[in-house]
Amino acid sequence: LQTMLRYSRKLASLNRLLAGVAHEVKNPLNAMTIHLELLRNKIESGKPAADVRSHLDIIGHEIKRLDSVVQGFLKFARPEDMRLERVSLAALARDVAQSVRAEAEAGRVTVDASADDRSIEVDADPAINAASWQWTAGSGADAAPYFRVFNPITQGSKFDETGAYVRRWCPELSRVPDKFLHAPFEAPEGILKTAGVVLGKTYPKPIVEHSAARQRALDAYKQTKEEQGAA
Repeated sequence: LQTMLRYSRKLASLNRLLAGVAHEVKNPLNAMTIHLELLRNKIESGKPAADVRSHLDIIGHEIKRLDSVVQGFLKFARPEDMRLERVSLAALARDVAQSVRAEAEAGRVTVDASADDRSIEVDADPAINAASWQWTAGSGADAAPYFRVFNPITQGSKFDETGAYVRRWCPELSRVPDKFLHAPFEAPEGILKTAGVVLGKTYPKPIVEHSAARQRALDAYKQTKEEQGAA
């Protein structure tokens, strides 16, 4: 929780920080520009090397200064590194349920977390896990533009390219070629037959048509935003 709060405070003060960073970056850039021009003039006029070295030293110093500013900004802006620890899966589920319960109840959704075996442990970062679920629920501190709608097929293809995850947890699709693994309903009938897949029987058919559902959601979000803006 402390990690999440620290990161939230960072996000809240980021705009103020950007103005300061721009100022700190502009100063060394101006100094380097001036000394580069002086250096060019002295080289063209044939000044001795000793007279030129001072400008090189100043430029080198300003480069280090600029790098320090950039590194400091990156250190501030980056999220905390993940710190994995052994955590009870039941406790983790309860934390997640607690994080999203208020938002869920507002939408008349009941959230329940229970586990028969409380001895199961997983490697997790409780703070990041909670923040991630809050982002998913729309109640986190992260920006949540309504027009960003993830495509489950695209996400699966991107982060499970070889299909290892799908084949482990959906063994009924284990023989489906990689090309159609994340969207078996798009596979030709012959390929499904060879893989032993019968849509609607051994594996469910799509519940919604994603592109149409996405557009309905975008239209609804847009209408809500316009109504709130007019209120």
